[in-house]
Amino acid sequence: MVPVTNLPNESPPGFRATGRSPARKLFQGNHVFRSIVLFENTGNWLIGGDIPADANLLIGMRASLNIFSANDMCICGNYVHTEIPSFRWSQVHALAVSGACPRLIVEHNVIRHGQWVVRGLTGEFRYNLVLDADAHNFIVGPAAKCHIHHNIFARYCTVDPNLNSSIAVIYKADDIQIYNKHVRRRRQDIARRWHVPAIEVRIGAPVIWWEISKKSHIDE
Repeated sequence: MVPVTNLPNESPPGFRATGRSPARKLFQGNHVFRSIVLFENTGNWLIGGDIPADANLLIGMRASLNIFSANDMCICGNYVHTEIPSFRWSQVHALAVSGACPRLIVEHNVIRHGQWVVRGLTGEFRYNLVLDADAHNFIVGPAAKCHIHHNIFARYCTVDPNLNSSIAVIYKADDIQIYNKHVRRRRQDIARRWHVPAIEVRIGAPVIWWEISKKSHIDE
């Protein structure tokens, strides 16, 4: 019921939640087959849950979760699979986080496809399966105090092989932690080496505190 095109400014959200009520709110068991689910200037939402019936399925063109200036948010147990019909599609991601989002938790989700699968990030990002970066990064732009751990990053199929890196830190930030991660490719790609950095910290974006645990594992 909403237009979706190759341009993000012509693709409005299919669902938008806003408002500063402190009450606990739930977004559970929904099937979204196109466009963005947006939570902005709000808080105290549980998106998904611990049982399969609570999971949200977002599958389709520009299907994504967008969190903007929202506090006390928990994204748990969802399947988010955005589709990119061609190289001409611009600014596609499966999860985007921007603005101040204190106490954000993203855990136990399957998050798949996008030129950046996850774009912008803060809080705790743990126990997720992140699949198929289509052009640039699995995660780009983690913010201060972002802890990324116990996730699996894998490439199964992609639209565009031009991956820049698995995780790219591009903004000045302190207390970014990345540990206990596993990066792998599908067996059919074993003849081709993983040709980009697993973690990239760009010049001009110093990180005051950084950890890459020895427990992290990268499959060649």
